[in-house]
Amino acid sequence: LTADRAAAAVLRARPGARLVTVSSPVGVGQHPSWRVQVDGAGTNPATLMVDDASGAVREGLETARSAGPQVSDPLSRKIRQVHSGDDTPLAWKALITVAGLAPALLGATGVLVWLRRPRRPNQMKLSI
Repeated sequence: LTADRAAAAVLRARPGARLVTVSSPVGVGQHPSWRVQVDGAGTNPATLMVDDASGAVREGLETARSAGPQVSDPLSRKIRQVHSGDDTPLAWKALITVAGLAPALLGATGVLVWLRRPRRPNQMKLSI
């Protein structure tokens, strides 16, 4: 399967759900499965597994309430939202875009300033 087909299979099984993450097939052996996490529109957050060979959808081994930290965990979800800007106002998306571009911009301008610095003649000469 492709990621699009795995996601489509989950959305058919959970109408109205919103995709949170799609992870590439996991599992070694005969039955690797895509891991798809969904949320929203009257559905509980859930992890669903999509069989890579058949496209069959089944409930994942863990759910949002029973598993350890994952994207369905409220703190992890908030961290992901703050980091990626999902479901945030345009002002926040602009701020994280500028913050993401700042290191590259500062690095490039720093190199330019260093290259354009005035060259001083070597003032210290060793005399033996």
